[in-house]
Amino acid sequence: MKSMKTKKRILITIAHLFLAVLAVIWVFPIFWVIMTSFRAGKGSYSTEFIPDELTLGNYVKLFTDTGVFDFPRMFMNTFIIAAATCILATFFLISIAYAMSRMRFKMRKPYLNIALILGMFPGFMSMIAVYLSLIHISEPTRLDVIS
Repeated sequence: MKSMKTKKRILITIAHLFLAVLAVIWVFPIFWVIMTSFRAGKGSYSTEFIPDELTLGNYVKLFTDTGVFDFPRMFMNTFIIAAATCILATFFLISIAYAMSRMRFKMRKPYLNIALILGMFPGFMSMIAVYLSLIHISEPTRLDVIS
């Protein structure tokens, strides 16, 4: 009994160490980009990982110098599109959720399962599933050829 607990602790420790290494590998590039953005010199190449002098000048220049490209305008356009998309998507999803919860129809359970599965992943990850579903709806025999 005691050896099973020891084996379990060893496996959990190995799993946590593995996950910690993966977390460091994942966070390192993000940290490097952030440190590069605060670097005083031009360009991203430097001999030091952590810069000697930290500055917010790059961010000030990004929002004030519109000679190369108009970042404030691009940022505002992106914000407007993202906000409108969020509001519309929320409205449609709430409407669909209400209809699914109140109405009873033949394929209700499979639709709920598909919505649940697709809701768990970002939109770009569900493109293949949506594509295959649309092919199956339009041409049921073609899906058999693909798989």
